[in-house]
Amino acid sequence: MKAYANLVPGGGGCEHTRYHQVHVLNAATQTSPAIARLGGRIYVLYAPLGLFQHAYSTSTWSCPKPDDTPCGTWGGWDNHPYMDAFQGLDALTIPGPSGTQRLLVVGTDSSGTLIQTILTVSSGVEHWTTPTRVNGSLKATGEPSLAMYGPTAIYLVYRGTDGFVKFQARRSDGTWTSATSITTPDWSGISVPDYTSPAIAFASLRWQSGPVLYGAFAASDGRLDLWARDSSTGHWVKTDMMETRPGPVEGRPALQWVPFQSTSFVPGRLYLMFIRHNTSSPGEREINMMMSYVKKDSVSGTNKQYMGLLSPFDNVWLYGLGIDLLYTPGIDSNLRAAFTVGANYGGDNPDSPKKFQVWFRPNADGIYDYSYRNFNDWQTLQVGVCKYVVDPGDALPNSTQIQCPAH
Repeated sequence: MKAYANLVPGGGGCEHTRYHQVHVLNAATQTSPAIARLGGRIYVLYAPLGLFQHAYSTSTWSCPKPDDTPCGTWGGWDNHPYMDAFQGLDALTIPGPSGTQRLLVVGTDSSGTLIQTILTVSSGVEHWTTPTRVNGSLKATGEPSLAMYGPTAIYLVYRGTDGFVKFQARRSDGTWTSATSITTPDWSGISVPDYTSPAIAFASLRWQSGPVLYGAFAASDGRLDLWARDSSTGHWVKTDMMETRPGPVEGRPALQWVPFQSTSFVPGRLYLMFIRHNTSSPGEREINMMMSYVKKDSVSGTNKQYMGLLSPFDNVWLYGLGIDLLYTPGIDSNLRAAFTVGANYGGDNPDSPKKFQVWFRPNADGIYDYSYRNFNDWQTLQVGVCKYVVDPGDALPNSTQIQCPAH
């Protein structure tokens, strides 16, 4: 039976997310890595000192039992035709010609220009396009975020230099619509603090039926709200699903929808992970997680869906600089995560996580395939039950009592 091993909201965390974790070769960065799948490979992309690099793995990363042994390996890594992604990057698997797939990478360079490149793999050989500016884009600050549903709905958001969240859609010919500020129904823009970036993902929650583009945007106080895009108007509406407004947050949150079955987008669960902004101790940036769930109101008896169960991703001492999530229905057995380590762990042990390294967790949801043993609890319970039913006050001579089992 697959189950959460030890998820404890309210500070307990889910330390089972750490099993089978590995350092992604020599990967390191100062911001969030990006994780995506292309064919039989999982790619982790990152930009140490701004220069875009990547590593990939062909392992299945099927790790049903929790232990400390790696259950996969990372293969090649490489630099690319020069692409500056100093402020951050994101990656997304998109459709290619004749049913093929490609990997789209968008990064924000040191000057705030959005740059893109596309990867194709043919007979095991990688081919990257020459990095170009995202047409129609405006100057950006921080990390971009990509999301897709189906072959045509491909979207990009980022924080503009004016502080407002910008939005672009990718056309079928590979060009982008001109950037606009996302707006609420009253045409107000949505701004985010300069120490955060917006995040988007498609999900199907009870707030609105069908696949909807959701956004995790930090308000002026740095705390997260969950917004949803109305596809008919293009406006964004703040949902009432947040059980609590977590934060303040730092960098770009990570959103990932995980369907419960491979043949349908619904039902499923939306995961939200983020780095906590710590003003009193800037080096202690705790990685937190939330997920969608349904709770019954004790008064009305009605069910309501929340984004909640706020908890440390591991425990309160795991610090990070950024995190990204991956789940591909029909392929992945668990939620995957790549995160940038935010502190030095393990003393002088070189195999322990060190600050700026990128580590991969194949069971980022803490779910494992445990086997339940068929213990007979009545063999234990019958002794105490019999004793306290036959002679609860221990006043009768044992010779006159009904004889209880010895053990």
